[in-house]
Amino acid sequence: MLRLLLVDEDAAVREGVRAWLALDAGLKVVSEAADGVQTLMQVRVYRPDVVVMNVALPLLDGPATAEVLRATQPRCAVVLYSLTDRPAWPLTRVHQLINLTQTPAVIFETIYRVSGRVRQSRRPTAPHDVFFRWSSAARST
Repeated sequence: MLRLLLVDEDAAVREGVRAWLALDAGLKVVSEAADGVQTLMQVRVYRPDVVVMNVALPLLDGPATAEVLRATQPRCAVVLYSLTDRPAWPLTRVHQLINLTQTPAVIFETIYRVSGRVRQSRRPTAPHDVFFRWSSAARST
C-alpha cells in the first residue's frame, strides 16, 4: 500500500480528493496539510511514499515545497496537481505534474509510477466527472 500525504489549502477539496483517492485500494492518505510549511513537517512525521499536492499553496507554494522535499527527503516522491495544462515553472523541479481533468486511471498510474511501485489494484473507479463537479462546487463556496 502506498502512503500518501495530501496537501491543499482548502479543507473541502482535501476531503474530496481523499475520498477520490480511496477508490484505489492500494492508496492510503496517512496525513493532510494545508500549506507548504505544514507539508515539510508532516513528511518528517509520517514518512509518506508520495506527496500529492496542489500547485497553489500559501506560505510555500507547491513547486518550492517540492524542491525542498527533493533536497531533504529524496525517497519521497511528489505529484503536483493543477487544473491547468501549462506549468509556470520547469518540470525538472518536481517529480510529476498532473492535471485534475485527467481520468482517475491516468492519475492513479502517475502516483504509482513516481513511487516506483506497480499498481496492484484494478478496482473500478467512479466517473471522474462526479468528482470534478463536486470539486468545482466546493471551490466556488
